[in-house]
Amino acid sequence: MPTVCLCENPQVTLEQQKVLRQMQRTASELWAPGRRWTPGEIAWSILTSSEELDVMLLDEGWAWRQDDCVSILATNQKTARAAIEWAASSQIEVPDSDLLLAKEVRRAGYTEVENAPFNVEVRAPVAEFPTPKVADGYIFRSSQASDDLLGVHQSSWRPSELTFADAYRPSFSENEASPLTKSMLNAVEANDFYRRELHVVVEAPDSTLAASCIVWLDARTGVSSIEPLGVVPEHRRIGLAGALSQYAVRAARHLGGHEVIIHPRGDVAYPAPRGAYLRAGFETEGRTRAFTKN
Repeated sequence: MPTVCLCENPQVTLEQQKVLRQMQRTASELWAPGRRWTPGEIAWSILTSSEELDVMLLDEGWAWRQDDCVSILATNQKTARAAIEWAASSQIEVPDSDLLLAKEVRRAGYTEVENAPFNVEVRAPVAEFPTPKVADGYIFRSSQASDDLLGVHQSSWRPSELTFADAYRPSFSENEASPLTKSMLNAVEANDFYRRELHVVVEAPDSTLAASCIVWLDARTGVSSIEPLGVVPEHRRIGLAGALSQYAVRAARHLGGHEVIIHPRGDVAYPAPRGAYLRAGFETEGRTRAFTKN
């Protein structure tokens, strides 16, 4: 059970890289519709976190302890049971499509948590997807080395500016900043699944960056995932999030991808991103559920 820390160390060790690459490789090899974690989403989540990474690697899967749950990738009963035992009564995330895992967590005495936050999978085939439409003067393009990618992300992800529903908005300090650092971004850009041409941005009429997202294309499966996608607050409510997701789909198609998925929140506390993607043409395919030990 390797436990590694990918905190803010710009020099990620070979052992740390080995664990991350094994998780990504396994996610790619075992990919099936409805899986929660793509290789790109794994990279982003791990490389931008300051928390210790706690993972058990298995012959045909893995178990990954995160802040609020354990995520499990398993394709057989033996692997699923080993992962559930390792979870040690922590809350477990189960996608709707993972019937094996749902059966095994229930067998182990877990029940679904009512009204827990959850993610949905929204999916779009790349063929014949709508052309992005937005206000005049905004330019969609691949990022360049000279772009302030850290700055546009930090501006888009200030905690106090996140689009929570009013009744569910957490209390944030106005001065609280996005946790992303330059060394974290460097680690993301060094990952095997990252492509500069798929780190796409929206340039505003004044030449500043108004939005950005990373499209992670898995060449083996042809599946791309978007993580993250953010819009600077001053440029919100004009359709940039949806238009950028449409542009991302076309960029993935150009490089041989055949579908794009996103995993936004699906609960009532944080509805805006999901709504933007559905209006852009994505369709909901499933959701995650939280299970806890009785």
